[in-house]
Amino acid sequence: MHADVVPPTESPLDRASTAERAAEVLRDRITEGYYRPGTRLSEEAICAELKVSRNTLREAFRLLIHERLLSQQPYRGVSVRVLSVHDVIDLYQVRKVIECGAVAASTSTDYDRVAQAVAEGEQAESQSDWQGLGTANIHFHQAIADTSDSLALVTALRSPLFGCGDDDLWRWKHARGAFTRVHN
Repeated sequence: MHADVVPPTESPLDRASTAERAAEVLRDRITEGYYRPGTRLSEEAICAELKVSRNTLREAFRLLIHERLLSQQPYRGVSVRVLSVHDVIDLYQVRKVIECGAVAASTSTDYDRVAQAVAEGEQAESQSDWQGLGTANIHFHQAIADTSDSLALVTALRSPLFGCGDDDLWRWKHARGAFTRVHN
């Protein structure tokens, strides 16, 4: 077969989209707390669950490593990244600038999803469901992002790394009166 003849197999675009879909499933599992920080991810188990090849899964891992959700250690494999105190402080500084800008630029007066995320967090806290509280926190920040009319802001704020804290729900709840007055 000549080098310039491409065999009729799956195109590279199909493989890339499969890797992106696998990364999306893993991203959701990480943000929902299914895979906790520090959890080593088994290629064999995940390949079987997602019904993808190891190469496809490794590409999904590379995408999530680039997003800083996963880390890879030589001879130890891939695991869910554990954030340091410095990482969390850095993320809060960035989040404060971006989210305040998103709220200030928002033309929306519909904050039902934000309030729903606060209620979700309060319920999780009352049940000592810390995984649920973390998930509610992510929903809270995603709801703030969705109030923006800016695709760039929504994209930046929808990054799973922005959902790493659990006290923003309570800060927003206590400032809710001022928050609502600014936008009504």
